[in-house]
Amino acid sequence: MRMNNIKVSANQLLSRVLPVILLSLLVFGFGCIIIRPGENPLLGWKMVGSTIWAAWDSPEEQNPGHFPISIIDDYKDFLKHIPRTLKKTPPPIFQVCYFDDENQQHAIEITIPENGIWWKYVLIYNKDNKRIRTVKYASGRYMS
Repeated sequence: MRMNNIKVSANQLLSRVLPVILLSLLVFGFGCIIIRPGENPLLGWKMVGSTIWAAWDSPEEQNPGHFPISIIDDYKDFLKHIPRTLKKTPPPIFQVCYFDDENQQHAIEITIPENGIWWKYVLIYNKDNKRIRTVKYASGRYMS
């Protein structure tokens, strides 16, 4: 059995292979933007309360009882200044969790859904109830 020599010009090869390469790049490069969940800065902390908000409630009503009003006021102010890609004011808060650690520090974790991503904002306070750290990370995705 004898094989025929197949001659393919560079232009023919390019015209057949290039669309496949471009489509692959499009699908794998841009078609599936992956949001990897961030690391939770509250690992090891103890949750002392939480609430799920159906609407904008007054945070004082959600205080687990021992959080100073200065922390409640600070996170209320923080919520007013969150940069938003959606033009909803106030933001559609889903859940607020209250945390303590062994060093008598407090933390507030605010979960906000936006554009298919569950965003978590973590506000960490020292013993003097001053915010010392703010972290924003994606905790997952949802279908909108």
